[in-house]
Amino acid sequence: MKDSKGCCIYCGQIKMVQVPDSFTQEQIIEEVTNQCNCEEAKAHQFKQLEEELKEQSKLTAQGMIIELFKEQFPEVAELLQKAIIPLAEFRFDKLTIKIDETTTAHISINSKGEIKVERIDKRKYTRVTDR
Repeated sequence: MKDSKGCCIYCGQIKMVQVPDSFTQEQIIEEVTNQCNCEEAKAHQFKQLEEELKEQSKLTAQGMIIELFKEQFPEVAELLQKAIIPLAEFRFDKLTIKIDETTTAHISINSKGEIKVERIDKRKYTRVTDR
């Protein structure tokens, strides 16, 4: 680790930060901006956090798809995996695949960017009594 000086890309405030020895000047400036309290830097930090949460949500959804579909329905799992990125980018808000008479795959995204993955297994048991 080393002490390095950099300036916020928005307000120009100079600050000393401690960074790994391998950091370039560009990375140092990014670190200073991430620690700055000016309004523009705060907006930048918020946007970065939103992007990180979006990526985390996509990875979690991909794991849920593997868990719920990969073993029995690998083709469906592959389709759902391909749909995650456009879903996360709000190009559509839900996708439903009827796999067979009893199983349905459903993925959706809400306004907060949370992705829901569902496997719905419907089993109907009917018994008729004799007279």
